[in-house]
Amino acid sequence: MRGVMRSPTTRSPGPTKKQAGAILFFFGLYLLYGFGWETVGHALSIEAEGVVTSSQDIPDRKAPRYATKYTVRGSDGVDREVWGGATDGTLPRSMPVGTHIRKQKGHLDLEQDGKLVRFPITFYVIILSIAAALVVVGIRLFVSKPLASSLPVPRQEAQ
Repeated sequence: MRGVMRSPTTRSPGPTKKQAGAILFFFGLYLLYGFGWETVGHALSIEAEGVVTSSQDIPDRKAPRYATKYTVRGSDGVDREVWGGATDGTLPRSMPVGTHIRKQKGHLDLEQDGKLVRFPITFYVIILSIAAALVVVGIRLFVSKPLASSLPVPRQEAQ
């Protein structure tokens, strides 16, 4: 047979420090993007105030990840289109026509018919803290020098 035969108990070496650092770094960035930019960032950018005058579930309410397209009439009489979706970064789905909503840009909480709907900030602080720690640990592992104990020991020749 060609190649090297390994016994079933022989394990291949694990990832190097640089490889582990790169994996942690990119996973941390992925979490920061998904939970930070795409969710918290999007929630901060939504602005809507007025009464829901139309509500349409797309594709329909039976689908597992449907969205809701709202038409909201503001106090100025102008209709605006806003969306509700399956994530915390959007408005709630399936609010009935006649619901009064108030969501300010730069705020995470929403007021729905005079009741405050809180954004789950504690969850996102925990996840984003873990993500930031993964990025920092990943960078430190990537740029760190090998430990002296992991370097090959020079052989001393017998005289």
